[in-house]
Amino acid sequence: MYLKAFDTGYPAALSPSPQLYLRFDEGQGGTTFVDDIGVHSFISVGSAISSTVDKKSGVSSLYIPPTPSNAAAIYNNGDMGLGIGGASFTVDFWCKVVSAPVFCAFFGMCGGYSGWNTTTGHIIWFGIYNGKLILQYWTGSIVSVTDIYTFPLGSWHHLALVNDDVYFTIYLDGTSIYQTPKIVLSSGPSQSSRFMIGSTSALDASVVWEGYIDSFRVSSYVRWTGNFTPE
Repeated sequence: MYLKAFDTGYPAALSPSPQLYLRFDEGQGGTTFVDDIGVHSFISVGSAISSTVDKKSGVSSLYIPPTPSNAAAIYNNGDMGLGIGGASFTVDFWCKVVSAPVFCAFFGMCGGYSGWNTTTGHIIWFGIYNGKLILQYWTGSIVSVTDIYTFPLGSWHHLALVNDDVYFTIYLDGTSIYQTPKIVLSSGPSQSSRFMIGSTSALDASVVWEGYIDSFRVSSYVRWTGNFTPE
């Protein structure tokens, strides 16, 4: 069931609004990315830029070149702590992966350091490992969900991660490809302060991929409870 969408022509007066909605419509070569909500400003890390070469909608998209440590990043931001304590959330976005030899990371959240621990380590990251979608997250210990689905390269696809009161579900192009009981993420008080799009939150050097991300959205509520048609 489709619950709510602000994919095109997002009107700020509508409620509930997403926590974050990045269109990456800064044109060719942009390195500062301001969301439609007017609250968050992400910056380029490494060589990530907005690009008009390929996009799903609008003017441009976020381009990740095939070198290590590229992302759109926000630091010291406490309101991006999605899923802490089992809270509902939806993360959804469009992406086109040109190449992903080993590791690709679509996004990651942590307190600013690599590794897994309760105060500053990773909370969650989602991407591709050896051609298949992978999810890792922290509940007090690391949970690794591997070999979720072979991700198709070279074309645009919609991905959505939804945590509701009962289930956590991953959708590819609106179809459920993975489901488990809802996840309860654990963190220290500062752990949600770093959020990266295009890499893990620790900018791991092993993450090397090429592709585009468009219309990246984080919501603190459930957008879908079943299969849907992405817009």
